[in-house]
Amino acid sequence: MSEPAPTLHLPARDIPIPTSVSPEAQAVLAMPALPVPERPPVDDVDGWRTMIADHDEAIAALMAERSSSAPVTTEERDVGGVRVYDITPDDLGAGRPAGLSRHPRGRVRLRRR
Repeated sequence: MSEPAPTLHLPARDIPIPTSVSPEAQAVLAMPALPVPERPPVDDVDGWRTMIADHDEAIAALMAERSSSAPVTTEERDVGGVRVYDITPDDLGAGRPAGLSRHPRGRVRLRRR
């Protein structure tokens, strides 16, 4: 049997928020970490479904709050049994080039160039 790999333990410390990023990015970086929910046992299917539904509800409320004042039109759709949201900027046809960024967790962002 092999020995466990050694572990490096670091004391807690404060890391300054970089000033080289936008004020918006600084605000996000300064936010406290989100609490990690207690996870149900692996074989508790109903517990997992409840945890996922609670998470989905919290994210939907957050996104509704953020998008309510944004100049966008949002449409919820079903694509092959998966809920997706089409979010279209109201000024999309304004002649400015745009690009899409796909986040590794499945989010897609529109960015203006």
